[in-house]
Amino acid sequence: MKIVRYSSENVPKPTKEDLDRVDAIKDEDIDYSDIPEIIDFSKFCPWEQRQMFKPVKVAVTCKLEADMILK
Repeated sequence: MKIVRYSSENVPKPTKEDLDRVDAIKDEDIDYSDIPEIIDFSKFCPWEQRQMFKPVKVAVTCKLEADMILK
């Protein structure tokens, strides 16, 4: 089998046939054996994870001429 590599810019769009094939797969036919099962949820902290991505807010002062605002 030939190896095909794509970059993020040139990934081909899925065709209707591709989507139909994926839709035809039943859940019980999917092999999950290579995915480790999560059994310890004690370290799952969604709020702490969201705080890592909290945007930083900065105070900004801007002076505008009055004719720009009062039009």
